[in-house]
Amino acid sequence: MRAKCKILIVDDEPLNAKLLSATLSDEPYDIHLAANGEICLKKIMHESFDLILLDIIMPGMNGWEVCRRIKQNPAIKNIPVLFITSLGDIEHKSKGFDAGAVDYLIRPCNEIEIKARVKNHLALKASRDEIQRQKINLDEKVKKRTAELEKLNQALQREIVARRKAYAKLRHSEKKIGTY
Repeated sequence: MRAKCKILIVDDEPLNAKLLSATLSDEPYDIHLAANGEICLKKIMHESFDLILLDIIMPGMNGWEVCRRIKQNPAIKNIPVLFITSLGDIEHKSKGFDAGAVDYLIRPCNEIEIKARVKNHLALKASRDEIQRQKINLDEKVKKRTAELEKLNQALQREIVARRKAYAKLRHSEKKIGTY
């Protein structure tokens, strides 16, 4: 497990990306930057990230499309995406959540709020990851125990068949000697 959570900030405005990076710099995060959606998608296919802070209005591929592509890809769909944008009306927010975002912040953002939301979403992701690890572990234990029980069941079935045969032979023998 990594010591630091990796966060990818995706924004075509270098000043916005630097401000977000500076806001989070005193936290134990490994911050990476991407200047557009295409770079973001390339990075997350080759590196593991714990959270993506994503702008919406960017040249080429907008943030909604980037988020949709992330959520459609089974290899990366579990990375939480938090939109940070100046688009604040309910329609834009709804579009962001429909695309698969876990949160939506409107610029200008309060530093404390940014830090709190990032921290909360990273904690939620860590919890989901831990639950998934435990589920995999439990599934393996269930699979192993099921295999053991299947072997025991087969042995019991053989034992039942053997006892029925022995009982049938005993009854046949008893009939022969007339004790039954």
